[in-house]
Amino acid sequence: MAQAGSSQQRPPQQPPPQFKERSIQISVNLVDAAIRQLDFLEAVNARPLLFDPTVADHAVCRYEKYWLPLVQKEGQSKDLMPPLDVRWAMHCHMLSPLAYKEDVVRLTGRFIDNTLHPDKVTARLLAQTRELWERTYPGVSFELDLEWASRQPIEYQSVSRFDIRGSISRQKAFYYQVSLPHYRDGDFLKSALLRYKKYLFLKKNNPGEFLVPCYDMDLVWHSHMLHPVLYEKDTTAVLGRALNHDDSVNDRGEGSKLFKSDLRTRELWRLFYKEDFARQGCMFRGDPPRGKLQQLPQESLYMLSSKRSRISLNLVELTLPPELNRYKVVIESYNVFGGAERLFKMSNPNTVAERRERPLAVQDFVTGHHRFLKVDLVDRRGVFGCCNSDVMCSVQLPMLERLEQHYSVEPIAIEEELRLTDYRRPAAAAGPEDSVWAKVRLSLTCSPPERHSCLLKLEPGSYLVAVIPEYVESLWGPVPLGRLPAGQENQCLVATHRLINHMNQLAFTVRIIHSTRLTMSVVQVFYANQMIAVGHLVGTDQLPLVSQVSKQCIALDVARMQRAFLVKDHLGDWGVVQGTWIGFRKGVPGKPGVKGVSRGVPGQPGSPGCLQLRFNGLRARGKSGALPAMEQRNLPDDLGHMKITVRDMSVDLKSGVVSVSASCKDVGQLVCAAFCAATLEVLCQPRTVRERQNPVDSNAPVPAEAPPPFSATDQARVVGVPKPSARSLQNRGTSASRGWNPTASRCAWRPGFSTTPGCHRMLITSASSTAAPAAVALAALSATEATLAATGATEETLAVAAAAEAAAVVAAAAVVAAAAAAVAAVAAAAAAAAGELSCQSKLKKSAELCGELFRQKNTFLILLFLLLIYESLLCLRYKYRYKLEFLFCSVYHCVPEI
Repeated sequence: MAQAGSSQQRPPQQPPPQFKERSIQISVNLVDAAIRQLDFLEAVNARPLLFDPTVADHAVCRYEKYWLPLVQKEGQSKDLMPPLDVRWAMHCHMLSPLAYKEDVVRLTGRFIDNTLHPDKVTARLLAQTRELWERTYPGVSFELDLEWASRQPIEYQSVSRFDIRGSISRQKAFYYQVSLPHYRDGDFLKSALLRYKKYLFLKKNNPGEFLVPCYDMDLVWHSHMLHPVLYEKDTTAVLGRALNHDDSVNDRGEGSKLFKSDLRTRELWRLFYKEDFARQGCMFRGDPPRGKLQQLPQESLYMLSSKRSRISLNLVELTLPPELNRYKVVIESYNVFGGAERLFKMSNPNTVAERRERPLAVQDFVTGHHRFLKVDLVDRRGVFGCCNSDVMCSVQLPMLERLEQHYSVEPIAIEEELRLTDYRRPAAAAGPEDSVWAKVRLSLTCSPPERHSCLLKLEPGSYLVAVIPEYVESLWGPVPLGRLPAGQENQCLVATHRLINHMNQLAFTVRIIHSTRLTMSVVQVFYANQMIAVGHLVGTDQLPLVSQVSKQCIALDVARMQRAFLVKDHLGDWGVVQGTWIGFRKGVPGKPGVKGVSRGVPGQPGSPGCLQLRFNGLRARGKSGALPAMEQRNLPDDLGHMKITVRDMSVDLKSGVVSVSASCKDVGQLVCAAFCAATLEVLCQPRTVRERQNPVDSNAPVPAEAPPPFSATDQARVVGVPKPSARSLQNRGTSASRGWNPTASRCAWRPGFSTTPGCHRMLITSASSTAAPAAVALAALSATEATLAATGATEETLAVAAAAEAAAVVAAAAVVAAAAAAVAAVAAAAAAAAGELSCQSKLKKSAELCGELFRQKNTFLILLFLLLIYESLLCLRYKYRYKLEFLFCSVYHCVPEI
């Protein structure tokens, strides 16, 4: 962060003058200049060796020793364009305008100007300058080999009085602060230009103050300084002197000069302009994340993915007993689902099949889909002339393991003699050799296995309460975090999940952290205990509001409670995942009519709505350099499917299966985005806050000192497991765990954190702060459904109404004990049908209750019981899931022993 220099503070003694935009005249189109500066900074940031101290020494040397004399000789600097390393050194020099003018005038005898050009003009000027450079310095390369320069230290004493090398080190972090797409938006930059003019006006009326700009102003200010002659002219006209720029003050600690100056700037801004100084999308984003995460090697990605190989069957040779004169040999390929595909068939009297010119059969074998080849010998002799087709012998050839363990680029040649055992001969009646009734020899050729899709299956973990210090970056990754008051521990909910590939091998470990005190949710993806991707919540400190930018830009719609995750990898920002809950509508109760007076008014049913996901990539694709188009999905979609497809990834949130295409290299990043999407399903749901935070059950067994993949040397520790409260038991069946409250505060936790992973919507359950099931089928009566559809009441009212109505209908038919037994049986059977809540024990209890009902010969209760189960199963459909949540709560109200 840069500031305007000053000597002392002098508060205004009279009402501030009125700001008029026309009074601040700028001679440069700073909106276009800002975009051109971002293009240049992006090119520099793509070559991180330019920030290397040794390379910086080479750049400063070439700038002072070659470039400035060349410009002095030619006389027209605006018609020249320096190479990238020299231009970067010159860029940092110009960001100290007073020192730049002093140095270049002393070294060249005149004030050298500069202009930011469009890319096409820059390319043309570079070509012209290259020719001039090579004529003037024939032994010096125009483009610096950065790899070579980083290995060749030089001893060069800079002739500039300004520390250009130190400025290079400080300015390397600036681009990250302004790299998000809204800094290229025209509407946003026009507003930034207006705020820059207000900044100059504030400086004019407070010349002794050390004012701190936001990053939108800082970008415009930098663009202005990169036109040094016009910058001096414009700022002198406003302030009476050229405004200096000091980027050496970077300590943001409490009590520092930067901290105090920021508070003073906010105070003066509010006094002069009657508005907040801070602006959405313009604040400090933390240190650049580049290099803080590990890269997933392509070799490892190949090992994790399924393999594809073309199998050619070249030879089939049988050795059969003489009494078998009618037979058939069938070779089939079996997949993971048990299905078979016939490759080859041969019938008597043939015992050898071979072709020279082409294979007998060809198949594309994919290890994530296919498992083995099976050879069946079918007896067709029959009895009394009747045909027979019994499989008498069979043997398997395990192709999956062979392809997965082949690491060469050469084709695979397989020559196998397989022994066929007669299934019909008792093992006790024959020796080991006698049981081998026939043999088959196969010759196959497999092409070198190629990487195919990456298939991952979720194994959800349990949530623990852990203390994770916010100041230990290795525990969080590159996540900007605030600081808690001294002595206050950062208690978080932490869960560790596993993703297993098609070979049942651990592919990735995913850790999810929720911190209420820091109002932060984080998704971390590990490969071999190395963090390769991280996603964390971002708010309006980093992203602008939709009203600040054009429709095509990434922004937050606060009015619709939109949330966003920023996904990062080893190169920095990778993508933004946004979530908004749409379509939620409360039911409107109907009004009964009065006979002979008025007609009734039907109620309007409510709608649970769905999650609208938006994905925006932040890496340029193609030669145009444009960002990929925004992708939007609804969850669930119009057909009720819990599947999303983003780029090269397909995720089934119900089964917890992730599939990534063979061409994709960003597997870890996409996995992180999938869990971010699942977490947004929790965070964005409309709900009412019950409690602020869960108590910790300190008596519960703690499985580990630190949740994996924390190491024993990390400073994180487990302090317990989330303790379910009475309210949490009532809300056990809600559609996702209790994440952030998307209402007023948007930082309070819902109660009820369970440590038992659910099965329905596995990714959503795993990403949430509890593993409660998304929808559990329970007693559903017609009257209760009518109440739920027509009432716009709260969850408590609906739950109690459902409980009372279910209990009343059942109790009207039999004694209270039998009614409770019936409801308990319904709960057990429906929970077992949904795959939740200890299916075996509940089924057993349900069966016992059913038997008791039949022994009582209570026909009405039996019919009612069956009706409840039937309607419960009907309610498994997605559109009834909110009704089911309330009905699930009602069972806990009625039958506490469940």
